[in-house]
Amino acid sequence: MVDKLDTDRQNDVNGLSYEDYLQIFLLTTLKTQKVKGGMDMIESSFREMEDWNEFCLDHCITALEASVDVKANKRKVFTVTREYHYI
Repeated sequence: MVDKLDTDRQNDVNGLSYEDYLQIFLLTTLKTQKVKGGMDMIESSFREMEDWNEFCLDHCITALEASVDVKANKRKVFTVTREYHYI
């Protein structure tokens, strides 16, 4: 992974910066882990506000699935289904 960084960073005698380490960390972390971490940060921010100390994203809508049937030429029916979710 480090070999993909630009030449200036590779040859830096001080090593990688915090941003470089963070970039490597985020590139090697699964999407679900990044989403969960982001959701934890959102919950933490809300809980710091007055009257929101028990806020939990688990009680919010987490997924949506929609399906549409489309009839073409009065014969063929196509079904399109889309699903959106955090994790």
